[in-house]
Amino acid sequence: MIDGGFPIYILDDESIFFLKEDISHCEFWEKFIAKIVAKKYSISKSDIINLPYCQRRARIVGNKFYCGEKISKKLFKKIQKEIGFELFYCYDDHETRCQISVSELKSHIN
Repeated sequence: MIDGGFPIYILDDESIFFLKEDISHCEFWEKFIAKIVAKKYSISKSDIINLPYCQRRARIVGNKFYCGEKISKKLFKKIQKEIGFELFYCYDDHETRCQISVSELKSHIN
């Protein structure tokens, strides 16, 4: 069991990325996810490296899925399948996307 839990990102196309390691979302974003998002949108990683709140994210602690946004039942089942165990959804406004970051990402895409 990971004491502080682990981060998960859910991209707009419902791709799911997680690392079963107790690291912050910012560190996970900088090391792995920013590169994936940059490639997906054909933009420079350096343009979005400081935008770890521009995609849906959550944190899994034990069997609790802390998320600041509603997700569909279908997506939640997909997440549970990929994680490998049953989860209980818990709302946490700390895990909400930042609309300024979302807008900044969109400005690089368009």
